[in-house]
Amino acid sequence: MASRTKSWSRVHALAALVPWLPWLAWHLWQFGAAHAGRDVFVARFTLLPDGVGAGLDLLLLVGIGVHVLLGVKLAVDDPAPRHAGSHESPGSRSWQRLTGLLAFAFVLFHVLSLGSRVDALSVFARLDDTLGQPRYVLIWVIGLTAVFAHLAEGVPAALRTLGLVGGEFQLRRVRVLANVVAAVCWLVSMNSLAYFATGAAYVGGL
Repeated sequence: MASRTKSWSRVHALAALVPWLPWLAWHLWQFGAAHAGRDVFVARFTLLPDGVGAGLDLLLLVGIGVHVLLGVKLAVDDPAPRHAGSHESPGSRSWQRLTGLLAFAFVLFHVLSLGSRVDALSVFARLDDTLGQPRYVLIWVIGLTAVFAHLAEGVPAALRTLGLVGGEFQLRRVRVLANVVAAVCWLVSMNSLAYFATGAAYVGGL
C-alpha cells in the first residue's frame, strides 16, 4: 500500500512539473506584455502557430486533470495529514491542499470566462473588460496568489518526491529559490493586472 501511494505521489508530482511549469512561464511572458500595448500582447500571443498553442493547452489540461485527480485521491487516503511527507511540515502540506483547490478553481474560472473565442484580440478585449470591474480584480488577486503560493510550496516537494533533491541543506536552498521565483512571478502578474484594472502598470512591460 505504501509503495503504491509513493508511486501515485510521483505521478502526481510529474503531472504538475512537466506541463505546468513551461506553460506557466510562457503564459506569464504573454500576460506581462499587456501594458506594453495591445499590439505587443497580440504579437506575443500569436508567436506560436495555432496548432502548437492548442497542443500546449491540451497538454496542460491533461496534466492538470491528472494532477488534480491524484491530489484528491492522495487527500482522501490521508484526509488529516499527520506527517509532512515531502513537505516541510504537516501544516505546509495542508496549506498546499488549500492553495491547490483555490488555484484549480481560478484556472477553471479563467478558462470559462474567456468564452469560446480565444484569438488574441478577443482575449485582450475580454481581459480589458472584465478586469475593469473590482469583483473580478479581487478574484484574480486571490487566484494568482493561490497559484504562486502553490508553486512555491509544490515545486520543492515535487522535486523531493521524484528524488531530484537530496539532503536538508539542498532542499532548503531549493525552497528559498522557489519562493523567490514565485514572488517575482506574482509581482509581474500583479503589474499586468494593475494595467487592466486601472489603465496604468506600476513598471514598464517585460
